[in-house]
Amino acid sequence: MAHFPVPSMLRGYDGHADPITNMMRMHCPSKFPPQTNGPGNLEDMVLATAGKFVIPMLAETFKDLATQSPSRSPLLALHKQVTTVFSKGLPGTVAMYNALWHAAGRNTTQACHERDYYKPESHEDTVTLVTLFACPKDRLHDARAFQRESLGGAPTLENVRDEQIPSFGAAYRAAKGAARGEKHITTVMAVSLVDVHSMELAARGDSETYTSFGHSFVLGIGPEGVIIWQKMNVYMHADESARVRTWEEAGNFVDWVDKLTQHMGTWDTKRNELYKKCFDVDMKSICAGSGEKPIVPQYEACLRFMLYEDVKAEDIHKFTFKYPGSEAFAEDPIDGENAEGDLGDSTGRAE
Repeated sequence: MAHFPVPSMLRGYDGHADPITNMMRMHCPSKFPPQTNGPGNLEDMVLATAGKFVIPMLAETFKDLATQSPSRSPLLALHKQVTTVFSKGLPGTVAMYNALWHAAGRNTTQACHERDYYKPESHEDTVTLVTLFACPKDRLHDARAFQRESLGGAPTLENVRDEQIPSFGAAYRAAKGAARGEKHITTVMAVSLVDVHSMELAARGDSETYTSFGHSFVLGIGPEGVIIWQKMNVYMHADESARVRTWEEAGNFVDWVDKLTQHMGTWDTKRNELYKKCFDVDMKSICAGSGEKPIVPQYEACLRFMLYEDVKAEDIHKFTFKYPGSEAFAEDPIDGENAEGDLGDSTGRAE
């Protein structure tokens, strides 16, 4: 998995701790000093700060989503939803991720604050967040499972080379044609660049010796153009590259990604420059840093993607949001049935 530079927003960041621990340290430094390495009792930390910080921030995000004006454009509606969440920074994004992750796990679109925190571990989780917003109600499991071997969505080492994968470029061109056609169809593609050799190293117990080039991103393709959500790393942070791009820009990106997945070999300068063009990440420079691990010795890539075709605005606005008061949160488990404080749904009907 690729290691990306830490965003400047992470004041108080501790490289030895998990994202939730760092979130608590940034906003409650007196309770969780940086010298306390490791996650500690994660549940106690979350519970101790939820009433004062996490719940109000999540409630604010819920309200912002619930009161957005409905958009006829699915692509622009998705862009607005995702931008709203990431504007809240690390804590708000992690809390929203958990709200949607657990709602999808219950196969419901009613999201609330969760006591059971899943710790996001990679940029893959941020792609999951975007696709949970984009997918229709009957495909919540698909969005949740796409990059999870444990949920049956990601390939294993045993079958990764046998998986029959359609052409990424052909799928993009079909989606572009649908977007520019009479029906103005919007398509969302969740894409995973799989580092096959890292999977082999992991099976041998050697994966910690090297840096993986594995990466994930989302393409939103609509009549307005294309949005590429990427450069989203373990700290649940997205940069300004998530904007509506021209067809020429998007076509170049797709061509570069297609070229990047062709041929096996070593990580040479040509491949490094192509990767940098695609993802704005210079792997050679990162791996050359003091104390950094070298890039995997063998380059073998598998490009997987999942399509959400004919995405509607109502798909983007499918979630309803509830959050508990801090007393109820401390006393009772939170689920989709007993959460208090109904904020209405994200079609603009806030109570």
